[in-house]
Amino acid sequence: MACRTSLVLRVKYIQQCTFRCGIIGRLVIVSRQLIDMQSYVFFLEKASSWIVISLVTYVVMIVLVRTLHLQFA
Repeated sequence: MACRTSLVLRVKYIQQCTFRCGIIGRLVIVSRQLIDMQSYVFFLEKASSWIVISLVTYVVMIVLVRTLHLQFA
């Protein structure tokens, strides 16, 4: 939800800047958006790797618990 509101605010900000500054403002905003997208993609890559690592450890823990439970039962 917070992402949507910030996106709406960002779009409004972009529209105001392009209206005020014209082509120069548009170029500045596009470059800022590219930098934002690169950092967002970098964050997504980090987050996805952390999610994969946590899922793998979770599955390994379940397998270990079940095998130990079967051995001692």
